[in-house]
Formats: sequence, C-alpha cells, structure tokens
Amino acid sequence: MKKSMLLIILLLALLIPMAAGAASPEIPAYGGKTVIELNDNVPGFAPEELRAEDFVRYSELDALGRSGQAVACVSRKALPTELRGEIHSALPSGWEEVRYDGVIDGSYLYARCHLISYDLGGENDDVRNFLTGTRFFNQEGLHPYEEKVSRYLQRSANHVLYRVTPVYDGDALVAKGVQMEACSVEDSGKTVSFNVFVYNVQPGVIIDYTSGKSERDPDYVTPEEAAAAEAAAAQTAASSETAATPAPTSTRRPLISLEALESTGAGPKDIPLGTTYVFDHKTFLFHTPTCPAVDDIYDMNVEYFTGTRDDAIIKGYSPCSRCRP
Repeated sequence: MKKSMLLIILLLALLIPMAAGAASPEIPAYGGKTVIELNDNVPGFAPEELRAEDFVRYSELDALGRSGQAVACVSRKALPTELRGEIHSALPSGWEEVRYDGVIDGSYLYARCHLISYDLGGENDDVRNFLTGTRFFNQEGLHPYEEKVSRYLQRSANHVLYRVTPVYDGDALVAKGVQMEACSVEDSGKTVSFNVFVYNVQPGVIIDYTSGKSERDPDYVTPEEAAAAEAAAAQTAASSETAATPAPTSTRRPLISLEALESTGAGPKDIPLGTTYVFDHKTFLFHTPTCPAVDDIYDMNVEYFTGTRDDAIIKGYSPCSRCRP
C-alpha cells in the first residue's frame, strides 16, 4: 500500500508541472523591459533533476488548445543535422494573421514561436511545441537565450537542462510571456544558468491576449517618424536662429553733386554707431572706422557697413593697405 501511494505521488509530481502555465512565479505587469530576471536569475531545478540524459517532454494542449510547459535536457548529439522544415500547418491558440506595415519589420505581428527551439532539438511542427508570439518577442526575447544554450552545446560535450513555461492570464488564448530556465548539468550551472521572464509584446501594437486580436498603438512613434520629426525640429531651430541673427546692414550717405563737393571740400561726416567698415564705392576698398583714409573718401562714394570682414569681402570689397590683418 505504501509503495502504491509513493508511486502515485511521484507520478503527480511529474505531471503537475507539465500543466499549461504551471510552476511559474507571480509575474509583474509589463513595465517596458522585454526581459526580467526571476529568483535572482537562478533556475528552479531540483538537484536530482540535473541528470545527464537526453530527452524532450511537452505538455498536452489544455481544454482551450493552449500549449504548456516544455522541458528538455539536450547535448550536442541531440542538435538537428537538417534544416528546419515548414511550420505553417501549426496553429497555436490565439493565432491571427495580421500585418502592421511600417510599424513592424516584416509587417506580420505574430510568429509561430517554438518553446523548445528546433536548434535545441525541439520538434519542428508539433503544435504542443508552439505558442503565438510576436516577432519582437521571438527575436529580441527568446532568441538570445536560445543562442546562449546553442553556443555552449556546440563547443561542449555536456548537457543543458532547459525549461520553458508559458504564462497565461486566466482563460487568455495568448500567453503574456514565458519563463525560461536553463542550467548546464555537468558543472551544476557554472557555465549556463538563467531564470528569466520574457514578455510577449510588440512595440507599436496593443494586444488583446484574451483573443489574440490587436490594434495599432495610437501613441507609438516609429523610428522613421521619430527621425523625421527630429530633422524637422532641427530645421526649424536653424531657421529661427537665422531669423534671429541680424543681416549685415549698410547705410549709404546722401549723394551730393560733384560741384558741391568741390566747392565745400566736404569729407565724410560723423560715422553712425555700430559701423564696422566704411566702403569706398570708387576704389572698392573697405576701411575700419578709425582708418585715416576714411577722411579722403568723397561723400558720394561712402557707404557705412555693419557686418563681418568676410561679409565685406563677399560684397566685392577689399581691405585697404592700412586695414589688412
């Protein structure tokens, strides 16, 4: 009798963790980070689970057709030697064929995401090994951790115990994310060890996890839109700065007749405040206001200029011999 009870307890211990979304800690609401660490990044495997043996176990789909926890212990010899086949026949719960052109790279929102990656010995098209996940979740969340395990197995003869647990809110058909745990077996996690939660999100899209329906986030700005707005703001700032900078100005003295000039011997009158250079329209030379040559310029040829030396040169004038640097 005692042996029978013990056998039943052991069987329950093996079966209960395999239920959809089971054995996962409470997950905080998404706060902007795609991946968060759980339990200080320490996986929750029991010491007796760290056995160097190759296997893959999947949960059966639950009553809502959702995939559950998948566990594998893999080594280099379990890695595939053939390219992955087609997977379009697999339709995980909550699957929707929807595009967001200009928002998502590749346009399509969802991807058929493997729980146990095909590159880690997972089944190619077994629906128990799939969940509906966003492209962002697949590429930015799952892939880096799958790669970490794959690289270790490719250069080592050891094993990695690997567990992926989907987490659903209530009866939602789409998982809000997955818990990923891994531990290198032979060295008890000294080389590979992590325990993280990856949120099933997509920037720019609001997902209804209950059904898999979605809509564009009205507040989302694509990188292209952000770049265009930044360029427009920079252009506006440059235009404002140009408008705020006074353009070089000049004041032409009133012309007097040659007869009047000769009869009076008149020279330049008082130079207006702010004048930086005095132009001579006859010689096409410019002078500083204190240059003695200014007194020799006839009134009819004088122009008072407010601007830089370069501005004066651009207007076609050259510095006189006294006003050169």
